Amino acid sequence: MTQDEMLTNVNVQNEDGKCWLMKYYLRTIVGEGGKHFYALRVDQCDEAGTTEQTDATPAFTSSLDEAKALAERFARGTVMPCVLLEMVDDWAS
Repeated sequence: MTQDEMLTNVNVQNEDGKCWLMKYYLRTIVGEGGKHFYALRVDQCDEAGTTEQTDATPAFTSSLDEAKALAERFARGTVMPCVLLEMVDDWAS
C-alpha cells in the first residue's frame, strides 16, 4: 500500500518571471509485515494549478521524522522534481 500526504506548498518565481507552485508530499509505503518506509514526491504546477512535472523517490528511510525533516529542507530550498532523485542520493551518501 502506498499513500501520499501533502506536507507543504511553496510559490517560486524563476528568473524569467514565471511562477510555479511546488507541492511537497510524504509518501508512505507499507511493506511486508506492515513495516513502514518513506519516500518523497514533488509536483511542479503552473499558475493555473496544472501539474507540469512530478517525480518521486524510491523509499529511502524507515524513519518518519527523518523523511519529514528532509522534505522540509527540500521545501525551504525549493528543490524541483528534475533534481529530486539526485538530492536524495546526495543526502544518503
